[in-house]
Amino acid sequence: MEKKKVLPLAIAFIAIIVVSFLVVGFIFIFPPEE
Repeated sequence: MEKKKVLPLAIAFIAIIVVSFLVVGFIFIFPPEE
């Protein structure tokens, strides 16, 4: 029963990390100063 609760949290946690990493990388490659 616990795994059904943990799985969505793990997916959301990984998704947040991936999205934030992509955003930081995008800003680093393409700085908004233009």
